[in-house]
Amino acid sequence: EAEMQNLAKLDSLCNIYNHGTVKQLMTEYLANEGEKSNIHAVLIIDVDDFKSINDTYGHLTGDNLLLEATSRIRKLFRSSDIFGRVGGDEFLLLLKDISDPATASKKAGEINQVIRSLRFSDFPGLSVSVSIGIALYPRHGTSFEELFLKADTALYRAKVKGKNTFVLYDEGE
Repeated sequence: EAEMQNLAKLDSLCNIYNHGTVKQLMTEYLANEGEKSNIHAVLIIDVDDFKSINDTYGHLTGDNLLLEATSRIRKLFRSSDIFGRVGGDEFLLLLKDISDPATASKKAGEINQVIRSLRFSDFPGLSVSVSIGIALYPRHGTSFEELFLKADTALYRAKVKGKNTFVLYDEGE
């Protein structure tokens, strides 16, 4: 029974938290922050042109890409951070207790770099990139919903800027 409960919390392909679990864990964590002065960052990571990759190279290649991306992204963060897959090619990350907003941008840059370095021997012409939207607790919100919405807005701005980049939410948008 415990194994079944654990499996229900995980994404079946990537073996990381699924959407429901990420939302629950982030909601609980942020609710317990209360008046603390810690900074946290919510990052939405979206694989650029993933549908085209699936259509051109096949769904097995797309699945392998997601698995490799998950593995590489995971290595960049602490086990205490919350990381999960929230959609087909979309991931959500909560960086807990960061020293300043620049840390979130630095980590987003590292994600971009490791994903750009993905290579597939069967498809040497395949290049992969991600777009990332970032929102900060408590500057941009204190609830999961507020932070997700603002990170999603920043993700949209990253896509408009030409993809393969990250954008920190700006109140003026």
